[in-house]
Amino acid sequence: MKTTQQLLCNSSPTLQRLYQYSDALQKLAQLLPQLLPTPLHLHCQVANLRQDVLILHVDNAIWAMHLRFQEQEICQRWQQLMPHLPPLQRVEVKVRLLPMTVKREKLSPPQPLSTTTIELLQQVAENTPHARLKTALLKLARHGQAAHKNRSE
Repeated sequence: MKTTQQLLCNSSPTLQRLYQYSDALQKLAQLLPQLLPTPLHLHCQVANLRQDVLILHVDNAIWAMHLRFQEQEICQRWQQLMPHLPPLQRVEVKVRLLPMTVKREKLSPPQPLSTTTIELLQQVAENTPHARLKTALLKLARHGQAAHKNRSE
C-alpha cells in the first residue's frame, strides 16, 4: 500500500509541485514560534507565502495590530533564520477566526475616542514614515471624529 506522499511524489508534475509547496508551508508553520514573539505566535497561522510576502492569519484585530507593528522585526528575523531563502519584503496580516478551544467572554462596547486622542492619532500619523501605519492611524482618527459628530447630532 502506497502512502499519500508516495502517490503525490510519483504522479504528475503539478501534484509534485503542490506537495512540495504544501510541505514548505508546513515547515514554515513549524518555524513560526521562532519567527514571532512569544504571545503572537499563539494567535497566528501561516496562510501563504507568495514570492517575498508572508501572509499570516490571526484570530483577532488586536493581534493583527501587534503583528503589523512587528513587521520589520519579522522580516529581519526571517533573514536570520532562513538566509537560504529570498528576503521578505513585507508581512500581510489578515484577521480570520482560528479554531479556539476556550470560550470567549462577551466584551463591552468600546469607549469612544476623546478629542485629545483623535488629535494625537492625527499628529502621530503625520510624523510616521510608515505609509500603511499612517493610513491606519488617519482612518482611526476619522472614525473617532465621525463618532463624535453622530453623538452631537
